[in-house]
Amino acid sequence: LNGGAGTSVLLETIAGLSHKNSFAGIGVGLDHYRFRTVPLFISLRQAFGNGKRSLFVYGNAGYHFDWLTDENKKRYNTFFINNNYSGSIYYDAGVGYSFGFKKADAFLLSAGFSYKEVKNTSEINGCPIAGPCNNDVQTYKYQMPRLVFKAGWRF
Repeated sequence: LNGGAGTSVLLETIAGLSHKNSFAGIGVGLDHYRFRTVPLFISLRQAFGNGKRSLFVYGNAGYHFDWLTDENKKRYNTFFINNNYSGSIYYDAGVGYSFGFKKADAFLLSAGFSYKEVKNTSEINGCPIAGPCNNDVQTYKYQMPRLVFKAGWRF
């Protein structure tokens, strides 16, 4: 994964069914781009061509769950008295090429665009010297568009 927040690794596995040149499945992953999250998604793929090698397009869409590291929590929890993170939408779409071997085995290379969001609701204690104390609640939305380059194995 590569975007404005740097370069990171995405690991995912997808299980599903194929029929002719079409594939549909359910996937889960581990995404370390800026915040560690766990995407859970539906995956669709359509191949073009009947040989062992073929061009394909794919699309993944779903929800990713926040699973922040201690480093993430430390970096983004500076002066707040309460921080609540939550995952949000996740999608990934692109084009690739399949290098087929024996039976259904193939090496897959693809490039595409991926997007995820992490929402943070933070509470700040606003207590003046004299008077009532008020807690200010702020919501932040971290939007993370990025380029994705994948290598995989189909069996």
